[in-house]
Amino acid sequence: MRKIISFMHISLDGFVAGPNGEMNWIKADEEIFDYVGKRISEGDTV
Repeated sequence: MRKIISFMHISLDGFVAGPNGEMNWIKADEEIFDYVGKRISEGDTV
């Protein structure tokens, strides 16, 4: 059986969005792009 890997931004207190649905707390930089690229390359379906 294959593994299912879920990747999503989530705060330490377990929330995905702010009280009004905003997601402006997510900061994307080169480090996160490198990490995501590595994880995606390990799978066979995205």
